[in-house]
Amino acid sequence: MLCLTQFQNQIVNPSDFSIMASYNPKSESVTMTKEQLDFAVFCVESVADSLNMTGDEVYRLMVDESDILDGYIIQFCDTLHTQGKEYIVRELTEVMRERGISI
Repeated sequence: MLCLTQFQNQIVNPSDFSIMASYNPKSESVTMTKEQLDFAVFCVESVADSLNMTGDEVYRLMVDESDILDGYIIQFCDTLHTQGKEYIVRELTEVMRERGISI
């Protein structure tokens, strides 16, 4: 299991900022851009701040207990990225609750 810092530092091809992060043992490896990675880190850390948790704790909830990181944040990155921080945090905490995560 990768911690958040390791996840952020998994750069495979720095010339085009592509990374390969195999952060969920239940799924296959996921390729994402540096911008998607930066946004995912922003989301995890923002939710962590709002819940008075560490980034690592929220990361584990979003990966180990659900598919929110890959199946929601990365999948809908382009849409979420157009919203403000408060909306993103509210949306992600709602998704966490809907998927049965106790927060």
